[in-house]
Amino acid sequence: MSYDDIAQQVTNQEKWTAFANDEVRPVAETARTLIQLRNRLSPPEPGETSLSDAIAEESRIRPFFLGGITEEGEVSDGSLAELTKQYFGVALNDPNRWVNAEREGLTGDDYVAVTTTETELFSFLQTVDEQLTGVLQHLDEVPPVVDDRVETVLDEPKSVADVIQQLLNGVLQLTANTCPFTFFAHTTETATARYLTEAYPSLHGDVNGVAGSLGLQKLFVPELADDEQDAAYTIWGHAEDDVLNRLSRLNQAVWIAFDDETARSVLSPFFAKVPNPQEDFIRKVKTELTDEDWAYPDYLPECAHPDRIPTRSASSTNDSRYRRDMDLTKAFIVEDGTITAEEVITGVNTSSVVHRRQELDESVSLLRYLDEVMPGVFLGTYNFETVEHQDRDTLTTGVRVYHDR
Repeated sequence: MSYDDIAQQVTNQEKWTAFANDEVRPVAETARTLIQLRNRLSPPEPGETSLSDAIAEESRIRPFFLGGITEEGEVSDGSLAELTKQYFGVALNDPNRWVNAEREGLTGDDYVAVTTTETELFSFLQTVDEQLTGVLQHLDEVPPVVDDRVETVLDEPKSVADVIQQLLNGVLQLTANTCPFTFFAHTTETATARYLTEAYPSLHGDVNGVAGSLGLQKLFVPELADDEQDAAYTIWGHAEDDVLNRLSRLNQAVWIAFDDETARSVLSPFFAKVPNPQEDFIRKVKTELTDEDWAYPDYLPECAHPDRIPTRSASSTNDSRYRRDMDLTKAFIVEDGTITAEEVITGVNTSSVVHRRQELDESVSLLRYLDEVMPGVFLGTYNFETVEHQDRDTLTTGVRVYHDR
């Protein structure tokens, strides 16, 4: 699908409605089913509620805790009890004690408690639920109602594996790799109006005209003397919690979940080969940028990733960030539409971050720089941010463009 085809879809309200009902809703309902199931499995007082008391409230939950417990008190690989623990963080505190009690002719359910822990995969489920419910609500669609589906899983405990499989397959189809709406969201996180309208001709050169309906807002205005240039080089991005912002956050959550080594090991029973959509996307982007003969401009350094920029919040002078031999470009200082200097961090100690203004040998046009970095920013290889820079008594605007990974 071409960029123009994508733009034609995202500017068509009927396409959004079909997307919400045909693609978003099934995944949202699956995520909500699993979340409500976890709520049904979780006792009111984790760690203190015995399995007997939990079963007295809902007898159908018993297989989720005991399905796959061996005679040695181990939880067998691929069992229902293991799946319940890994995905929902709900399990017996001591399966071996249950086995021993049963072996002695006692009711094992009385001697074990149901515990809950927060797992990364359940946190991922919550993120999927939150973002997709937000997408539906923004598009004036009713949120998912899944009471009947939860009852079905409780009646047929082993079917939970099928529901998880549906969820995993569904979220993969909503990533920027395959979904045009999410691809548009990914490529509009930060981009100039000029580049957006070149990449997506169906916007007809007018980002302002579609910004409201698409949830785009101005992130940075260069404040030039020329109004047309000002409009062309305004950086647009997502309004918080609007539909594009939520699709972008969903995309990142899926990418991170399928890239994390621990999560991938838990996901492995559901795939012959666990996909890594983030790596796949990055590989395609590199190919596209290479085909376009694009590279980061060599007349300015890349800014340091925010994770590498030290702060005074580090707690120990042994922290590797506490040193004096640093040379990190934090941002470029912009004055009257021109990049005139760098803000450079040279060291950090227990009381302050040491930074200085370093003049460029030759000033660079901000517009030229934005034109040349925008292909990498548009596709997500680089990130663009604005920062405030305190230069003596004057507060100036800084911009930074840094590699995403």
